[in-house]
Amino acid sequence: MRIAFLCVDNRESGDPAYVGLRPHLGSAPNALIQGFAELGSDPSFTYQNSESKMGSSTPEVHIISCLKTPAPETSPLGSNIFFHPIVLPWWSFLRTLHSGPVLAIRRLLKQIKPDIVHAQGTERWCAMSGTLAPYPKILTIHGNLRLINKVTPMEPRAYWKLQEMLETFSIPRYDGVVCITKYTERSRPCQKDLGCSQCR
Repeated sequence: MRIAFLCVDNRESGDPAYVGLRPHLGSAPNALIQGFAELGSDPSFTYQNSESKMGSSTPEVHIISCLKTPAPETSPLGSNIFFHPIVLPWWSFLRTLHSGPVLAIRRLLKQIKPDIVHAQGTERWCAMSGTLAPYPKILTIHGNLRLINKVTPMEPRAYWKLQEMLETFSIPRYDGVVCITKYTERSRPCQKDLGCSQCR
């Protein structure tokens, strides 16, 4: 099974808390990657799925991160884990409705040919890039921008309002949605009659 994992590498922020030779993807994504790496080191494990392009094999994970500056050096993450940093101009992100990441990731996915695309979060480019990918796809919702903006309006206001609109557009277009809390599950935009069939 080949998985394309769309996730932000927090090392790009320049925050001293995010340093090192491994991508900082957040607690939940890092745990997933660690689990997949351990499966890759276990010779007794095989993924049985007759429909998979790779047949019976260890899961192969391709982490894709879109960056505005070159990625720091990255050490090998595992025999079955591959890191693909894509450096794009700063203006090609939200100013263009994330068309830069969408197009760059579509080109890379044609080479990878994943069985499934897993996008992490709706707060930046990940959800939009997965939405328009021509592969089976799932989305993990880490926070609900629509509700966060109501309780504590985020600044700059125009930036987060546009990102909230893209979140509402993206979620119903996924084949599956993972909500990490019951609150997120109850609050997802799909319940506002947006036609999100997987949540019914």
